Amino acid sequence: ENEESAVFLTLIGKKNETKKFLLQYADNTIHPLQSNQIDIFHFIDQDIGVPKMVKFSHDGRGFPDNWYLTNIEVTIPYRNKIFKFDINELIDEEKARIGYPVTDIKGILSVFIIPRSISSSG
Repeated sequence: ENEESAVFLTLIGKKNETKKFLLQYADNTIHPLQSNQIDIFHFIDQDIGVPKMVKFSHDGRGFPDNWYLTNIEVTIPYRNKIFKFDINELIDEEKARIGYPVTDIKGILSVFIIPRSISSSG
């Protein structure tokens, strides 16, 4: 049954590519890859350079039926960037093999508040 299929994501970068990340346990949802929800996944892997493309694969049981994917945003903190992949279509075998290119890159605004110590002079 396709609903039980294991779906993987691979990021392809300028220098290398990641391992296949299993999209099974989202940080914010109990049942990931469902309609009308945003799923957040955290992964740690080697430096692939600047991300260029994202590809999908599965464990042989096919992609979930009617899996329409709007977009993916990949945040890479040490680069201070968010890489967006606009997809806006049903994921199928052929498109998953070809991959989806980066469509936008945004900077991450970091704000650091450092309290000043107050010392009393005598």
